Amino acid sequence: MAFYIIYTFCVRLWKVFFDREPHEILIRPVFYNFDEKRIRNYFEEREFEIENIKYKPTGYGWIGSKNPIYLVTYIDKSRKLKSVLAKTGFFAGVYISDIED
Repeated sequence: MAFYIIYTFCVRLWKVFFDREPHEILIRPVFYNFDEKRIRNYFEEREFEIENIKYKPTGYGWIGSKNPIYLVTYIDKSRKLKSVLAKTGFFAGVYISDIED
Protein backbone atom coordinates (compact mmCIF):
# COMPACT_ATOMS: atom_id res chain seq x y z
CA MET A 1 0.00 0.00 0.00
CA ALA A 2 2.78 2.43 0.88
CA PHE A 3 4.53 1.70 -2.42
CA TYR A 4 1.36 2.53 -4.36
CA ILE A 5 0.94 5.84 -2.51
CA ILE A 6 4.57 6.81 -3.14
CA TYR A 7 4.32 5.74 -6.80
CA THR A 8 1.11 7.72 -7.34
CA PHE A 9 2.65 10.78 -5.71
CA CYS A 10 5.76 10.56 -7.90
CA VAL A 11 3.72 10.17 -11.10
CA ARG A 12 1.56 13.18 -10.21
CA LEU A 13 4.64 15.24 -9.36
CA TRP A 14 6.21 14.20 -12.69
CA LYS A 15 3.07 15.36 -14.56
CA VAL A 16 3.12 18.74 -12.81
CA PHE A 17 6.72 19.46 -13.77
CA PHE A 18 6.89 17.87 -17.22
CA ASP A 19 3.23 17.89 -18.37
CA ARG A 20 3.84 14.43 -19.82
CA GLU A 21 3.21 10.85 -18.79
CA PRO A 22 6.41 9.02 -17.71
CA HIS A 23 6.09 6.49 -20.55
CA GLU A 24 5.93 9.37 -23.08
CA ILE A 25 9.37 10.54 -21.93
CA LEU A 26 10.79 7.02 -22.18
CA ILE A 27 9.64 6.44 -25.79
CA ARG A 28 10.57 9.95 -26.96
CA PRO A 29 13.94 8.82 -28.46
CA VAL A 30 12.12 6.38 -30.76
CA PHE A 31 9.94 9.12 -32.24
CA TYR A 32 12.83 11.61 -32.41
CA ASN A 33 14.10 9.98 -35.61
CA PHE A 34 10.71 10.32 -37.30
CA ASP A 35 10.37 13.93 -36.15
CA GLU A 36 13.88 14.79 -37.32
CA LYS A 37 13.21 13.38 -40.80
CA ARG A 38 9.92 15.29 -41.00
CA ILE A 39 11.65 18.56 -40.03
CA ARG A 40 14.55 17.96 -42.44
CA ASN A 41 12.12 17.34 -45.31
CA TYR A 42 10.20 20.51 -44.45
CA PHE A 43 13.33 22.68 -44.58
CA GLU A 44 14.91 20.94 -47.59
CA GLU A 45 11.71 21.49 -49.61
CA ARG A 46 12.24 25.21 -49.01
CA GLU A 47 15.93 24.86 -49.99
CA PHE A 48 17.30 25.62 -46.52
CA GLU A 49 20.39 23.94 -45.09
CA ILE A 50 19.95 22.37 -41.63
CA GLU A 51 22.75 22.98 -39.15
CA ASN A 52 21.26 21.49 -35.99
CA ILE A 53 18.02 20.02 -34.62
CA LYS A 54 17.72 19.84 -30.84
CA TYR A 55 14.79 18.60 -28.75
CA LYS A 56 13.52 21.39 -26.50
CA PRO A 57 10.92 20.08 -24.03
CA THR A 58 10.08 23.52 -22.60
CA GLY A 59 10.03 25.60 -25.77
CA TYR A 60 7.53 28.36 -26.48
CA GLY A 61 4.01 26.90 -26.51
CA TRP A 62 4.83 23.67 -24.68
CA ILE A 63 2.21 23.99 -21.92
CA GLY A 64 -0.71 21.74 -22.75
CA SER A 65 0.80 20.52 -26.01
CA LYS A 66 1.36 16.85 -26.72
CA ASN A 67 3.52 17.56 -29.78
CA PRO A 68 7.26 17.91 -29.18
CA ILE A 69 9.14 21.13 -29.87
CA TYR A 70 12.57 21.32 -31.49
CA LEU A 71 15.08 24.14 -31.80
CA VAL A 72 16.17 24.16 -35.44
CA THR A 73 19.21 26.09 -36.63
CA TYR A 74 19.48 26.51 -40.39
CA ILE A 75 21.05 28.57 -43.16
CA ASP A 76 18.54 30.35 -45.39
CA LYS A 77 18.84 31.18 -49.10
CA SER A 78 20.71 34.42 -48.38
CA ARG A 79 23.30 32.38 -46.36
CA LYS A 80 22.20 33.80 -42.98
CA LEU A 81 22.17 31.57 -39.90
CA LYS A 82 18.72 31.50 -38.27
CA SER A 83 17.01 29.65 -35.43
CA VAL A 84 13.35 28.66 -35.15
CA LEU A 85 11.21 26.62 -32.82
CA ALA A 86 9.43 23.89 -34.75
CA LYS A 87 6.52 21.85 -33.39
CA THR A 88 5.75 18.52 -35.00
CA GLY A 89 4.02 15.26 -34.27
CA PHE A 90 3.21 11.87 -35.75
CA PHE A 91 -0.13 12.96 -37.23
CA ALA A 92 0.73 16.65 -37.56
CA GLY A 93 2.83 18.63 -39.98
CA VAL A 94 5.68 20.96 -39.05
CA TYR A 95 4.69 24.25 -37.47
CA ILE A 96 7.16 27.10 -37.06
CA SER A 97 6.31 29.04 -33.92
CA ASP A 98 9.17 31.46 -33.36
CA ILE A 99 11.84 33.00 -35.55
CA GLU A 100 15.02 34.68 -34.32
CA ASP A 101 17.51 36.52 -36.55
